Amino acid sequence: MIVLLEKRFPNQNIHIYQNDVLKVDISNTLHQENENSISMPGEYMVYGNIPYYITSPILMHFLCDVTHVPTAMHITMQKEVAERILARDKKHSILSLACHLVANISKICDIHPNNFVPVPKVWSTCLRFELKK
Repeated sequence: MIVLLEKRFPNQNIHIYQNDVLKVDISNTLHQENENSISMPGEYMVYGNIPYYITSPILMHFLCDVTHVPTAMHITMQKEVAERILARDKKHSILSLACHLVANISKICDIHPNNFVPVPKVWSTCLRFELKK
């Protein structure tokens, strides 16, 4: 996907990284780029259609573990997980409490399985996490 994304967004202020998302600390990545004369932004956002089986670890990584947290994240995840994070029924989990503690969360949209290749057996939801100061 990296080659396709780089072709689709040439000459734009977008950096695409190929790393293990659970091991990368974005501040180190940005620092390394700065040493190679790429300007280091003070703020960044995360966009992703993440593997559903590691949704919680990815969210916790960017919300709590990295030393330089994003200003916002737009994450596509399994619909049931998104509903548990939003906790509109007031039934919070540890994940939903942690997410709401550090971010304002809103639902962008639900996504039908037919919009993916291969077609999953579940619906997806895209959530926006706007991190609190």
